[in-house]
Amino acid sequence: MADSLRKDEYVPFAPDDTGQIKMAHKDCEHGEDHKERLYIRRMADGSVKAKCHNCGKAGVFKEAAHVRNLYTLLKKDKEETAATGKLRLPIDSVSISFRDAWPKKALAFLYLADMTDEDILNCNIVYSKQYNRVIIPTHGHGELLSWQGRDIEGQDPKYITVQKPGLATKPMWTVGYKKTNHVFITEDALSAYRISLCGHSAMALMGTSCSEAQAALIAAQYEQAIIFLDDDNATVKKQARDLCARFDMVMKYDTQNITVGKDPKRHGRKELCTLLKSVMIAPSEGKETGLLMDELTLEKSIERMKETAEAILESS
Repeated sequence: MADSLRKDEYVPFAPDDTGQIKMAHKDCEHGEDHKERLYIRRMADGSVKAKCHNCGKAGVFKEAAHVRNLYTLLKKDKEETAATGKLRLPIDSVSISFRDAWPKKALAFLYLADMTDEDILNCNIVYSKQYNRVIIPTHGHGELLSWQGRDIEGQDPKYITVQKPGLATKPMWTVGYKKTNHVFITEDALSAYRISLCGHSAMALMGTSCSEAQAALIAAQYEQAIIFLDDDNATVKKQARDLCARFDMVMKYDTQNITVGKDPKRHGRKELCTLLKSVMIAPSEGKETGLLMDELTLEKSIERMKETAEAILESS
């Protein structure tokens, strides 16, 4: 029996940011793992360590040089945040107002998600050259609580996160606050924003996990949660079911789970609004849902962004 875990048993499931998760060890040689005894940790240098406490196998994976450099930069920013107690965006952040300073791949990522320049400004999304990532901030009461850097090169980790020290819970990206009695729960901010354009409240977990404290905070504001994750693999599907169980314990109405195998932000705007109308939603007294933009203006705007994105991909 080999003493080491295979790379594909743990590396794809490692946290994007420094930290540890646990999960069931699929095909564990000591029998089915019902207690999630495979622990996977992302180290500060970007390496990944894992150990199964069912079979005893362990593994260590060293990331490529570009990932090590990324985590060195990330560590520096986190140390500065811890020392000052204040969070700032990367020092070289550039607004979409200076569009020519953005690389083509960063623009293509957002345009293919049906985000217009106006949407990007509304969400305070910027680009950082030193990280070579699209930076998505989370604000609360006018204060920057966290930011996520989204990869544009197709490399891992897909997301990196820096948050203000001392927060009781992980910040959630919220849009359309109390617009309805229900709230859509998504993985990422772009999906939440896109859902809000269809007239709904939405919160992004900035991941796929939700603590009891976060669920309680959401339940204090809304009566129904509707889970809409990017359910394109078995792990995320399980996490969506776990979220449903968690919210069912604290919400007034049954939690819904949308399973269409497609990320919310990858739907066209009309397509997404039509899909959301088919969901069993709790009643919202005196509140309406629907498209919030003039349809002709919306279609022209999206058509222009799609054409730009396709041209960028063809030239790259």
